[in-house]
Amino acid sequence: MRYLIQVAYEGAAYVGWQRQGGMSTVAGALEAALSKLLAHPIEVVGAGRTDRGVHATGQYAHWDTEKPLPTPFLPRLNALLPEDIRVSALFQVGDTFHARHSALSRHYRYFLGQNIPLFWRRYVYEVAQLPSLERLREAAGLWIGEKDFGAFCKGAKAYAHTTCRIYRASWSKRDYPNGAMLLVFDVEANRFLHGMVRFLVGASLRYAMGRLTYERLLSAIEMADRRWGLWEAPAQGLFLYAVQYPSEALYLLERYGPSSAEPFPAPDPSPGAESAPDSGGAPSGAASSGLRPAH
Repeated sequence: MRYLIQVAYEGAAYVGWQRQGGMSTVAGALEAALSKLLAHPIEVVGAGRTDRGVHATGQYAHWDTEKPLPTPFLPRLNALLPEDIRVSALFQVGDTFHARHSALSRHYRYFLGQNIPLFWRRYVYEVAQLPSLERLREAAGLWIGEKDFGAFCKGAKAYAHTTCRIYRASWSKRDYPNGAMLLVFDVEANRFLHGMVRFLVGASLRYAMGRLTYERLLSAIEMADRRWGLWEAPAQGLFLYAVQYPSEALYLLERYGPSSAEPFPAPDPSPGAESAPDSGGAPSGAASSGLRPAH
């Protein structure tokens, strides 16, 4: 049988998702716990490979086993995992399902903030002054569509091609009564290149702060011109937020706790709070399984 789990984790203690010999990784921790629980070696395949320090609320991973799962399964698995990793849903999937290749889209979220409380700082890139929201939205408008993102990734030559289709890209603002302010970048695409979201955030911030001209930014996206500066925003603000799969591919077996683990409370409505509807749209027929797993 093939099973799929939804995973949330805090990435600060890990060198990334993908297992690396002798190093602490999220996949390695999951495999150790699953192997102990099922009493045979387990290898997991993730929906995306997050880098060192990057977090997730909606990562997914599949594995195969011939053994029946103990029930309830998720409380047993979570008891074997470190405190900074939590599995919130278990699905049964077909034997041709693949956590990475079957995904219709991935949704990343980046948090930029000012006046951040102490216990939020591990999840936010804090700046002394927030950049122009209008200019951030101007930059986001350039990303939407099917384009070559070779100027916004690491190891571009390793890819057969660097074209991605971004379905939506938007910035919104959140104001909190404690004085904290967040700017939130949401981006959803059919695929992402290594480091792509953090490079997009970096380019957006440079443009919004007047350190990158519109012409240079346009050249980067239209001609894959990497001379824009290649500044990568810090990892702690980035979350793999959700993954979309075809709704008919997932059969929900068990849920444990809430499906979303975003660390920030919803801001109180206030005159200073701004938001923007997403530009573009998700693939038609998709189930946003990171937020609403299929039943």
